[in-house]
Amino acid sequence: MSRPTLLALKLGARLREIRRLRRLTQVELARRAKMSSSDVSRAEVGARMPTLPTLRRLAEALCVSVGDLLDIEANALPPTLSVLLADLRAAPPELRAAALAILRPHLKPMPPEAAEAQRAGGAHAR
Repeated sequence: MSRPTLLALKLGARLREIRRLRRLTQVELARRAKMSSSDVSRAEVGARMPTLPTLRRLAEALCVSVGDLLDIEANALPPTLSVLLADLRAAPPELRAAALAILRPHLKPMPPEAAEAQRAGGAHAR
């Protein structure tokens, strides 16, 4: 067997952490992603790099993006925030508004250039 790549190891650790944050067993995640629990196990230990279709199924089963699983962006969110953000995105609008009302007083203001870029659609909102 070949040695796991750094990307496969990193993905596996992130996959395991998000799965645990979702309070899922490997068997439950495998069932949701329509794959075997041994495939989930191999992905989590970095023994096998999942294909893109498999990554999509895993991300969908965990309610996060493939980018969140791969942690490929320089400013990627920690897994706990990725899971929270995914839950907020799926929440009804009134719940999102209530959560924002609670959080907004604790947030630092966005720098003017970042706010302008976001209004222009140039910033990738996570």
